[in-house]
Amino acid sequence: MVRYKELKYEGKVYNEQYKIDEILIKNKFEWFLDTEVENIRLEIVKDILVVNSGIWYNGIFVYGVIRDLEWRFGSFENGIIHNIIWRNGIFKNGIIYGGIFYQGQFISGEIKREGAKTEFINCDISPNFKQNL
Repeated sequence: MVRYKELKYEGKVYNEQYKIDEILIKNKFEWFLDTEVENIRLEIVKDILVVNSGIWYNGIFVYGVIRDLEWRFGSFENGIIHNIIWRNGIFKNGIIYGGIFYQGQFISGEIKREGAKTEFINCDISPNFKQNL
């Protein structure tokens, strides 16, 4: 199992896990080291962590952007999601731009459906969750 495929940071691409871990710690993303992930492509853009693909097995996503990822379980604290396959977990706050969501709790945030297909199946969506249809 390969944890990281790459990290793009300051115009360079890193592939070594130890170097990626060092950069994440240096940029105050040490919370990401506690996650269970596979084949993840990362970027740090303007002090924001962007996860561009791979599989998220478990963990707490504190803040940033996730796109084109399979999310199996965990807690999404805050940020933006683009085009995700969400198997289960807790979405505490943030904005969703497209994806298929099979199970989970959606507590607060916003679903934007502008040009992005979004489908919820067996999900518990709070009345605090704003849906722009």
